[in-house]
Amino acid sequence: MNAEPCTYVIFGATGNLSRIKLMPALYHLDVAKRLPEGTRILAIGRRPWDQQKWLAEVRDMVQAKAKNDFDEGVFKRFSERLHYHQGDIQQAQCYTELAETLQQKNNFP
Repeated sequence: MNAEPCTYVIFGATGNLSRIKLMPALYHLDVAKRLPEGTRILAIGRRPWDQQKWLAEVRDMVQAKAKNDFDEGVFKRFSERLHYHQGDIQQAQCYTELAETLQQKNNFP
């Protein structure tokens, strides 16, 4: 299978589904080299986190599931795909800012 890079947008990325399922699954896809180079993951959440806090949270999410299979090198590559966007999906401003973010062609395929 020859997949093209894309951008995954995860709404509610700071929630339980993301913590328990989505982020660990995406990390394991990267471990298996199933995420094409250039693929990005844009996380949207209401929490007032910056990029550094988001990456620390994702590390915790992944390590909780990967346990002894956590690979620092893979996580470094995986973390370069991750971007955090703070916003409330019930507010129109969130979508305006999201559209502006996604239009940054250098960051998102």
